[in-house]
Amino acid sequence: HPALRRRLREPGPWVASALALALFAPVVWWNARHAWVSFRFQLGHGFRGVLRGTPLGRELELLGGQVGLASPILFALLAAAVAVALREGWRTRHREAPTAPAVRRFALAMMTVVPLLVFGVSAWQRAPEPNWPAMAYPGAVVLLAVSPAPWATGPWWRRGVVLALGFVALLLAQAWRPLLPLTPRRDPVARAHGWEALARAVQRARQDPFLGGGVPPVVAANRYQEAAQLAFHLPGHPSVVSLNLRSRRNQYDLWPSATEQLPLGGSLVAVLDATAAGDRMAAEIGAAFAEVRPGPSVPLARGAGVVTTRRLWLFRGRRAPVPAPAPLLPGEAP
Repeated sequence: HPALRRRLREPGPWVASALALALFAPVVWWNARHAWVSFRFQLGHGFRGVLRGTPLGRELELLGGQVGLASPILFALLAAAVAVALREGWRTRHREAPTAPAVRRFALAMMTVVPLLVFGVSAWQRAPEPNWPAMAYPGAVVLLAVSPAPWATGPWWRRGVVLALGFVALLLAQAWRPLLPLTPRRDPVARAHGWEALARAVQRARQDPFLGGGVPPVVAANRYQEAAQLAFHLPGHPSVVSLNLRSRRNQYDLWPSATEQLPLGGSLVAVLDATAAGDRMAAEIGAAFAEVRPGPSVPLARGAGVVTTRRLWLFRGRRAPVPAPAPLLPGEAP
């Protein structure tokens, strides 16, 4: 864009870039010392993974997620504001000054379009999450707010705001009390419930005489979400291990493992799926201990609606390393 390129003769863009790089430098420095694990994880998370459906279906899924998050009318208005800014900015690229409104709007539109294109490429490779392109919205919101077009402030704008407020009110009501006809397993709000009950069951298990008393047992879960919830809800906020067996690699892989936190002869309370796969995992972990005992099954529920169930396992007398994923090596994708 000729008008925007002329801004590169000024110090502003270069000073801003230098400040941004300085603020980001600790991230680069840390990754350089840890085999670039964050960068490799995000690239793998966005461009590799379990495929679901067809490429076209995933693109439509990404589009549908954006329509749902922004609400249909506001999404259409935001898209129109971006399209108009792109068209006007491109038409006037040779005759406008770098600070002209059309040029500024074109820059904002590109701040929306480029992230959407990146995540469009990602959706072609793997199933997307609707919240991933959130960075694309600030520019689009500003463009709609400053648009002089009649449709940007007319009846459709008012209808869009009313519809969006209705969506927000419905979500708040669903958070207060389950009103929508959703099964607990499909209700995102319900998945936030039940963690206090699970933490109470784990706390009781930590005090079980089977574990022998003395040094408090280490608590573990197999997924980082569950490990984080337990660390938050358990009394004293103890360190909780995420085993990550046949699970997605994550930050817990860079922290002390169960073997590193658990001395020989120590005890472990583990939270696993209440399924045959979870039982097999318990047997795998149990090979590292002298004795194993299954604990209670704990439903994670919102009221009477059970989202899922976890089973507690008690392990006593560590005698071998606890199973864990292989350490990340330089050049290995998480």
